[in-house]
Amino acid sequence: MSYKKSYFLLSVGVIAGAVVIFIGLALSMKIGFLGNAVAFIGLATMLGGVAQALVFYRCPKCGVLLKIRGKKPNCCHGFGYKLDL
Repeated sequence: MSYKKSYFLLSVGVIAGAVVIFIGLALSMKIGFLGNAVAFIGLATMLGGVAQALVFYRCPKCGVLLKIRGKKPNCCHGFGYKLDL
């Protein structure tokens, strides 16, 4: 998988997971167990997005893990290779 797809999946996983967690927390006020289950699914979605980024979000030339916080980097911080944005 390319680092671009991995970054996209990271973003989608974190945002979708956060939305599902908030829905689960809102449901837990009305329906206790079901809301907690939905919130757990959202947490699993967020952790899945981060886990795949730790595996696949790497420099295509040298394999160094790219920083997942903030914007996509312009170059590899390991050896300075220019990355396509």
